[in-house]
This record gives sequence, C-alpha cells and structure tokens, in this order.
Amino acid sequence: MFPDQFLPNAAICAAGLATAIFWLRTGMVQRGFALLAALAIATDVALVARFVYADRGAWFFAALWLLQSAAALATACLLVALARRRWSADARRRDELFAAGFQHYLRDELSPARDLFARILRTNPWDVAATVAMANVCWRQGRRARAMRLMQRARRLDRGSGYTDFIGEQSRRIGQGPVRRGLAPPN
Repeated sequence: MFPDQFLPNAAICAAGLATAIFWLRTGMVQRGFALLAALAIATDVALVARFVYADRGAWFFAALWLLQSAAALATACLLVALARRRWSADARRRDELFAAGFQHYLRDELSPARDLFARILRTNPWDVAATVAMANVCWRQGRRARAMRLMQRARRLDRGSGYTDFIGEQSRRIGQGPVRRGLAPPN
C-alpha cells in the first residue's frame, strides 16, 4: 500500500493517468473520464486526510487503496486489451470474421452477424468498421437507440477520419426511423 512513500504512489497514479489519457484519446471517453474522476477524488481525499487533518485513519487508507487499485486495475485491463488486440487468434482472423459477419448481414441473418461483430469488438474495441457494422445490425433489428450510441462511439473512435462521411450518412438514416422492409424498388 505504501502509505508513507511518495514515489511508488506517484508512479501508480501516473500509470493510471496515462491509461485514462490513452482511453480519452482513442475514443473511450466514458472509461477515461470515470478513471480520471476516481483518481482525482481518491488523491484529493488522501491528501486532505493526511496533510490537512493529519489523519492516518480509515479515510486516508480507503482513499489510498482506491487510488492504487483503480490505477493498477485500469492499467492491467488496458495492457490485456492491447495484447489481445495484437496477438489473439481472433485478431489474426479479423478480416475473415468481418467478411463472414457482413455476409450474414447481407443475407438478413442478423443474429449471427451480431455475434461475429461482437466477437471482433471484444478482441479490438477500437475497430471502427466493426463498430459501424454492429450499429447497422442493431438498426436493422429495430434497436435505434443502441445503433445511435454505437455510431457516436464510431465517430469518437475514427481518429483518422476515414469513415466520417459514412458515419454521418448512416447516423442521419438511423435518425430518420426504422428500416423499411418489403418495399419494391422504384421503376
């Protein structure tokens, strides 16, 4: 726990801050803000308890424990996610899984398509194309609110702006209403 040592606590907090900044910069805004808030509150409570009230009781140790556990857990989760994104079997088969999911989507087999896109997103939560594809599946299943949230997430994840126009157009179409089925094409 290192209650009286500055450098170990500062290093653990710095790792947590780096993780939060990474999440914020790569589109995981809610995770990043939640971690930043937890670290800021825990640090503030620990500093006030220790230096303002000279209390080394429950408040100090609880805040220090929250600071260290949140930072260590978030950093470990990020490292596992990055390793899984790079070296997992699903990461090596990403193109194959995406193609199979898209084939299911085109054949209107939405449940298998959703399962395959979810599998890709579990492996790589930063995959913009899979996020957009999952949003389209949700839209086709009649889950517009979920589809709009996924499109907003895809917009945040699209750091290179490669999908900006497509995401904008699909968001507009999703916002207009449900998918119309059974309509004959115009002559």
